[in-house]
Amino acid sequence: MKIKIQWKLMASYLTLIILTGALLYGYLSRTLEGHLLDEARENLFNEAKLVAIMCAKENGDLERDAPAIAHNAGKEIKARVTIMSADGAVAGDSELRDSDLGNLENHSARPEFQQAIKNGAGSSIRYSSTLGTSMLYVAYPFRAENDQGGVIRMALPLSRLEAATGSLHAILAAALLLAVVCSFFLSYVI
Repeated sequence: MKIKIQWKLMASYLTLIILTGALLYGYLSRTLEGHLLDEARENLFNEAKLVAIMCAKENGDLERDAPAIAHNAGKEIKARVTIMSADGAVAGDSELRDSDLGNLENHSARPEFQQAIKNGAGSSIRYSSTLGTSMLYVAYPFRAENDQGGVIRMALPLSRLEAATGSLHAILAAALLLAVVCSFFLSYVI
């Protein structure tokens, strides 16, 4: 008789833990992924504002100075930095050689560029044909002291965010497994 009660307790504990854990896993997984993406976007915006300040101060001639600014900023920030003129022509990119800049298409049709010009800031998630991966993009306009204007665009590969999300999934799954083991142990002891 005692064995039947133990099995009933164990089954009820396990059912309760698994249902609660599955609901929490689903909710927390989506919430944490959204929060992680929002934080990455906000960090990129802050970094874009800093690069815009650099461009405003250090930019004597956009075509001459933008490649060096983009390379230096990209190296320190650990994100792709693209500096574009107000018409969308790429003047500097941290991931490309200076000689390759002339081969790039005009970026004025890119959604983040259009939002930055229209609203003062823009962002999008899309596939980069240049780098061959999905990216999170943010864009922020700037105006240099010599009245040359343009847009700073920062980009982060979504693979970095997916790796962090994978770690979160593993932690949540381990917590659920621990809860199941604890419920099994508690039902057996009681």
